[in-house]
Amino acid sequence: MPLESRSLSEVADIIVGFPFKSEEFNREGKGVKLVRGMNVTNGSFRWNEDSRWWNNLTPELNPYYLKKDDIIIGMDGSRVGKNYAMVQESDLPLLLVQRVACIRAKEGIDQDFLWSCISSTFFESYIDLVKTGTTIPHVSAKQIGEYPIPKIDTNTQRTVGYFSKMINTEIQLCQSINDNLSLIARTLYESCKMNSIHTLVPLSEVAIFNEQSLSKDDHFTEISYLDTSSITDNVVSEYQHLMFGIDEIPSRAKRLVQTNDVVFSTVRPNQKHFGILTSIPHNCIVSTGFTTISSINQQLSNEMIYLELSSEEVVSTLQQIAEQSTSAYPSIRPEDLESVKIPIFSDSTGLVQSLRFIYQLIDSNNKECNSLRSVRDYLLPKLMSGCIDVSTLDLPTKYSFSTSNPEHGQDHQRGAESEADRKD
Repeated sequence: MPLESRSLSEVADIIVGFPFKSEEFNREGKGVKLVRGMNVTNGSFRWNEDSRWWNNLTPELNPYYLKKDDIIIGMDGSRVGKNYAMVQESDLPLLLVQRVACIRAKEGIDQDFLWSCISSTFFESYIDLVKTGTTIPHVSAKQIGEYPIPKIDTNTQRTVGYFSKMINTEIQLCQSINDNLSLIARTLYESCKMNSIHTLVPLSEVAIFNEQSLSKDDHFTEISYLDTSSITDNVVSEYQHLMFGIDEIPSRAKRLVQTNDVVFSTVRPNQKHFGILTSIPHNCIVSTGFTTISSINQQLSNEMIYLELSSEEVVSTLQQIAEQSTSAYPSIRPEDLESVKIPIFSDSTGLVQSLRFIYQLIDSNNKECNSLRSVRDYLLPKLMSGCIDVSTLDLPTKYSFSTSNPEHGQDHQRGAESEADRKD
């Protein structure tokens, strides 16, 4: 029997960010850090070179200060519905920028339960149905507020919230490890550029581009398809497993790739739809919206190509080129990537081996994250529907309480807050 539901706006406050003037942002860490759409990724925040601050802290900004456990949702972009994060104590203080939404539970509703409802494929599927816009997909606060939330008792809410948060914590740990590994890889590469003898050459001289495409001679019955929105900053969210004659095959599903190929989206480089495919599924095909790149020089690994192309300097330059294009949206050509200068070291053996090992670890952690998401999405509906008897589960004290004493455990439950509390 289907669960009764109610809209998200019935159980949570939905706060949309303040329209800060981008020309007044600062990068020097002065003031309070801002949460913009590009800072919100699949389950966590992305800071570093994407960080901006605001130092003109006037009283009108008080409603836009975020709190621990606030749920943040990006409202624009190709990954709308897939980019969400929960605020941690270590993230604060933060201010919310327009086109980003904050979800905060109302009295009697468990915040972690709401997080379990948002950080799932169910929310992604809902947003796919209601989002508008083709060039830049987006959702409104009203559409987010209409998302159906299962109507279940508070004890079950807390159980679902507990298990969801436990799994999401493991996912965030994997992502944090990968962030550190990525930083190590970039530090190694940049250090070699600064301290080793090298020659700068155009990528076109040392790599091949778009080497293979699907042809009539290829007789695949099924493919694993990667579109441009399904990889961001070297994190693959999903491959679409499609069967010919059964599934609709996208017209852009034509680019063949091999293990360790670099893929780089030709649309809006600043959205960072690029990565290195350290391992690929069977019959992997990527969108023709990607340029695929592979080294043909022994002193240059694909990992080094990826690090060069994904550097802040190169991405910024490519974005400037894209904004001057005559296409319907900012885009680059393969020739723009071919002209990028890359260092060739006289001896890069140690660097190549180190980078290969690091990206294999990153790939392994990404697979672990995706496995955990699958477990989460399988488990939560069963908990919500009562298929799993939550009364037999031994939860930590702050999550468990007798249904006859609903006041117990109130510290974890979001209650009504005064306007003064909201502005602290």
